[in-house]
Amino acid sequence: MLQLFPHRLDDEGKLRISILPSTSQTQGDDCGVLAAAYATELVAGDGVAGLQAPFEVPAMRPHLERCLEEGVMVSFPKMTKGVRGRRRRVLRVAVDASGVMVLNE
Repeated sequence: MLQLFPHRLDDEGKLRISILPSTSQTQGDDCGVLAAAYATELVAGDGVAGLQAPFEVPAMRPHLERCLEEGVMVSFPKMTKGVRGRRRRVLRVAVDASGVMVLNE
């Protein structure tokens, strides 16, 4: 990551990143669907803010199939119940030259 983003290094030579909370993969074959959902949200949805709302996992695969059939990617369905007031912590870390992730103080 340091080689990909050298212009983002701080004065200590560390790359400071934030790990956003996200929807967990519940089945062994959902990784491609989740990857498509995150990419779609970043490009065509609410951006980073939209990633923190949990996706409605059972509806994701049919939604992706519909998007591919229609040739248009739109935001994936998100859960609305139980989301209000839910705190989801953003983890902030730094990556040093050895590739070690260090929690920020």
